[in-house]
Amino acid sequence: MSTFDKITFLVHTRNRPDFLVRLLDHFDRSVGLDRVNLIVLDGSDEERWRISEREMNARGFAGRIEILHASSTTGFDERLNKGAHMASTPYVVLAADDDLYLFDWLEEAVALLDADASFGTVYGHVLFFELDEYRPHGELLNCYVHPRRSPPIRWLEAPTAKGRLLELADGETEPAVTGWYAIQRTEQLRTILEASRALDLPLELLEYLLIFCQAALGKTRMLDRPFLARQEDRRNRHPFPNPAAFQSSLGRLADYCTELLRREEKMSAAEARQVVEQFFSGTARLVERTHSKRHLRRVADHLPLLRGAWNRLRGRPATAAATRASHYPDRRLPPIPNIDREHPAVKMIEEAARAPSAVPSAA
Repeated sequence: MSTFDKITFLVHTRNRPDFLVRLLDHFDRSVGLDRVNLIVLDGSDEERWRISEREMNARGFAGRIEILHASSTTGFDERLNKGAHMASTPYVVLAADDDLYLFDWLEEAVALLDADASFGTVYGHVLFFELDEYRPHGELLNCYVHPRRSPPIRWLEAPTAKGRLLELADGETEPAVTGWYAIQRTEQLRTILEASRALDLPLELLEYLLIFCQAALGKTRMLDRPFLARQEDRRNRHPFPNPAAFQSSLGRLADYCTELLRREEKMSAAEARQVVEQFFSGTARLVERTHSKRHLRRVADHLPLLRGAWNRLRGRPATAAATRASHYPDRRLPPIPNIDREHPAVKMIEEAARAPSAVPSAA
C-alpha cells in the first residue's frame, strides 16, 4: 500500500470556485489526482457551485475525486463530520481551498504514525505567502515562515496528556490549531467531531475542542520540513470567539474534557478537573485580552517582537512564556528554515500562482 493509499484529503470550500480549481490543479500537477483520495466538502450557493462543477468537468476532474455538495445553509462542522465518515483511510488531512500543500513530507509522516501509536498528529513548517491581490493567481510578493504562527507554539510530545495540556495552558499565546491542516488519525478526528455534535457546540468552540482533544488523545510531532503554504489575506483576520456569548456551551465542553481525561488517562475526577480548568482559564484570559485589544493584535500578528521591544523600553523583564514564544516556536522544535526565492516550496507557490485562470471570481 502506497503512502497516498493511506490518506484522504478533505477539502473544505464555499463560494470560491476560483480557489478550489487552483487547489485541484495543484494536486493534479504535483501528484496526479488519480493517485489521491480527495473529497471536496462544498457549501456553496447554487450559482457558485455550477461554476465549480463546470470547471472541474472541463479539466477532467469529475470521477477522479469524491464530491460532497451540501446546501449553503449546511454548516461547516456538519460537512466536515460527513466527510470524515466517508473517508476509508487510516489518516486524513484537512485542506482549505486557498492553501497549497507540499507532498514530500507525507511519507515520513505516515511512517511515524504507522510505527508509533502514541502519535495522533504530524505537521511541519508553515509558509505564509502573499500575492499582489488576494486572488488565486498573481505576482508573488512575499513568502516567509512566521516565528509565532506556525502551530502549535508548544511542545506536544510529553508522554502524558496532562503534560501536553499544561504546555498549552499558560494563557500567554494563542492555543494552536494544528489539526485543521496536519495529517491526523481518522478515528481521532471522528471522535472529536462526534463529541462536538453530541455537545451541540457552536462552530466557534469546535476549534478549542479540537485543540484540547488532540493534546489529550495523542502526541503531535513537528517535522523539519515545509508542509503547507497558506495564502495571506490581510483584510480578513481570524476572529476570537467572545466567551461571554458561549457560557453554557463552555460548561458542557469543560465537563466533556474532564470525563475524557478520566476515561483515557485514568485520572481522578479532581485532577482531571484541575487540568481542564487550567487549560480553559488560560485560554479565556488570552481571549478576553484579545477582544479588548483587537487593533493591537493586527499589528502584533506581523511584528512578533513588538511586545518584547515594548517591555524592554518600559524596563520590564520578559516573562518565561514571552521568551519561549519569541523563538520558533520552542527551542525543542525544529528551527526556522532558510526560505528564499530558490527554495523548491517557493517555486511551487510561484507555479501555482502563475497559472492562468479562466474561472470567474467569487468576489
